[in-house]
Amino acid sequence: MDARAHVTIAGADPRGVGRRLCQGHARVTFAGLLAPAELDAAFARAAVAVNPTRSGSGFQVKLLDAVARGVPIVSTAWSNKLGPEIPASDDLRELARLITERLDPGPRATFDYAAFHAGAVAAWTAFLA
Repeated sequence: MDARAHVTIAGADPRGVGRRLCQGHARVTFAGLLAPAELDAAFARAAVAVNPTRSGSGFQVKLLDAVARGVPIVSTAWSNKLGPEIPASDDLRELARLITERLDPGPRATFDYAAFHAGAVAAWTAFLA
C-alpha cells in the first residue's frame, strides 16, 4: 500500500496470531480489543475502514461500526453486503489500490452512511418489535 498508510488492526486475538503477524512492520499496529471510547477515537482518526474478511458467516459488524461513524469503507467483495456503493475487491492489489485511493482527497462517488445507518437501525428495531 501507499507509504502514507498506517494500518491499525483492532479486535480479539486469543491465540496472539494477529499480534505476531504485525510485529516488525513499522506501519502496522495491532491494537487488540478496544474499549468503546478507544474504538470511537480510532474511527475518528481513520481515513478509511478496511474489511479484509475472506471467510466466516453473517454480516460484518465492523462494517456497521464504520457506517455508524461515517467512515469510508473498503471491503473484500466476498464480505461486502452493503452493495456496489462500497468499493470492494477480492484481488489484493486492487484492494490496496482502493485503500490508497481513499487517502487522497477529491471527488468520488459517495455513499450516504448516515441514511444507511438510520435505515438499518429502523429495520432492526422493527424486527425486534
